[in-house]
Amino acid sequence: MNKSEDFLESLYYEFEQIHRGKEELIRKRLEFYRPIFQVYKEFCDKNPKFLDIGCGRGEFLELALSEGFEVEGVEINSIYVDICKKKGLKVYHQDGFSFLQSQPDAKYSIISMIHVIEHLEFEYLLKIFLEIKRVLLPGGVLILETPYAKNPIVGLYNFWLDPTHKRPVHEEFIKFLGKNLGFANVEFIGINAEHRDLNEVKLSDAFFSSAPDLSAILIKDTEDKSLLKNLLKAIEILKENRSKDFIELLARYDGALAELVEKISEKFNSLDAELRSSREELNQVKARYDGALAELVEKISEKF
Repeated sequence: MNKSEDFLESLYYEFEQIHRGKEELIRKRLEFYRPIFQVYKEFCDKNPKFLDIGCGRGEFLELALSEGFEVEGVEINSIYVDICKKKGLKVYHQDGFSFLQSQPDAKYSIISMIHVIEHLEFEYLLKIFLEIKRVLLPGGVLILETPYAKNPIVGLYNFWLDPTHKRPVHEEFIKFLGKNLGFANVEFIGINAEHRDLNEVKLSDAFFSSAPDLSAILIKDTEDKSLLKNLLKAIEILKENRSKDFIELLARYDGALAELVEKISEKFNSLDAELRSSREELNQVKARYDGALAELVEKISEKF
């Protein structure tokens, strides 16, 4: 590696330390997937195997290791490779596709690419998906995370902060690719929004409190219906902890706005009815006053 490549690796490492998030934050976020890992502990006779492509500092490898998995990571940035090796993790300084090509069929129970696919050209992404499908066991899971283009702040602004991003990856494209390559199930979950009470949704919440990231979980076909059932059950648990997406929060805001307009309309109608009633009472009082005044004038006229 020449000095220019060393500098670029170091520069991008420093960039990610600022904008990717601290290790503690990433570990906490990845705990979200623990129900998926726990399914394989029940269905595997020996330690299942986990591969993280683009493993970074190794947070996901550490989670899988704590769940009894044999773990391997692949990473093209040598700084991250050194960090992982100092942690005692088995990580290869290699690109994902060439590493997968060297692996046997049906080796891994889970493969992940966390914030990787948005960095890849289409042809490379297609090739790596084909290899992943090959090396996954029947009933194996591919976990993807990518910036959620449905969130306009992410899709129009934050995504472009990273100069190595190619383009946002649409969930419908992931579904199309997964189904056409033979994955039996493709599930999507919005994740990583800051959790807070959204009972009273403001318009700004749809932009700034909706899911910034998309999790895609693809399951390779299997004849083991019990394994598939338990994986789908684990995914339902994940969905219970999902973040609301932009469209959902916008719909909630629209609903709240419509409800407010209806309440204002009802209040206006009520006040209008009260005003009409008060006007009628006032007219009746005025009529009585005019009648009494006319009588008084008539009596005074008769007196004179």
